[in-house]
Amino acid sequence: MRESIFSFWQDADFNALADEAPVAGEEGLRPAPAGGGEETWIFETFTAHPYHLRVSFTANTPAGPGSLLRVTWYGDGGTVQETRSGPEAAADDQGNGGLSVGPNKVRFEAGKYLLSLNTANLAGELEWEPLVPGWQPGAGRLSFGDQGRLQFFWRVPVPRAAVRGRITVNGKEYTLEGLGYHDYRRCNFPLGQALSEICLARLYHEGYTLLFARFKGNLLYSGKDVAALYLAGEEGTVLSTPHVETSPAGHGSSPPGEVRATARPPVDLLLDPPLNRWQEELKGRLFAGALRMWSASGRLRLADDPEREVRVRGWIENLTIAG
Repeated sequence: MRESIFSFWQDADFNALADEAPVAGEEGLRPAPAGGGEETWIFETFTAHPYHLRVSFTANTPAGPGSLLRVTWYGDGGTVQETRSGPEAAADDQGNGGLSVGPNKVRFEAGKYLLSLNTANLAGELEWEPLVPGWQPGAGRLSFGDQGRLQFFWRVPVPRAAVRGRITVNGKEYTLEGLGYHDYRRCNFPLGQALSEICLARLYHEGYTLLFARFKGNLLYSGKDVAALYLAGEEGTVLSTPHVETSPAGHGSSPPGEVRATARPPVDLLLDPPLNRWQEELKGRLFAGALRMWSASGRLRLADDPEREVRVRGWIENLTIAG
């Protein structure tokens, strides 16, 4: 018997769920999945050079011994990766987005995320200033199995941010000013029990922000895909929909070549061949697999009146999940 996947817009009773908007700085105010689990807060920034910085804080829930920091820098001289564990619980008690692993901290203050890094080879101070409201598809939760008790949360408090600051990498200092992204992920089971792949994209134009997600079930779930697409313009959300098609399917370690939203207004994203900038083996208790990060660009077509086409660029992550 094959198991069921309940999409972001669906619960275990097949009720339809509407979009909700997470608020920056309130990631600590979240429903607790049954049985605890593992949660991760991810902060990214990239510039046109291209430089790319990805910082993740991971903690067990309920709060247990230890938290984990992962930092990856891609830039001059290639890739620098750091991993550090700490005895602290990653989230503070106020639910305001404060996180720490040793001297590495991020807090939400005066409408911005303030990040302080201090590892063996990387140090810096940066800020993420949200430029568009937060988004999540439906309830921000995928549920698996007959009762929907296995749950994966994906919420994006900051789809687009202005990032500024300085970072020192192996003794060389960089001034960063670019775009940024922040999301929150949580699961209460080893992802390999239900999923085989995850693809998450964030692509930007001066006037548009596009997020795309695809979650592929494993054989127990008949390889079923659950997708979501979000498009924001200068006046707010243009589209938030599960009605998404990809061509080719893009399964495996590579992103798709084309993404189409068949809702209104129709949206078509034609991607140039992406560049695999760096990769990492994730060995979390529940999040485990091969992560590949791609720099991407392409043409975004909006079939409204009149039809428009703009160039977008950003990053795509592919996680091949360990079974």
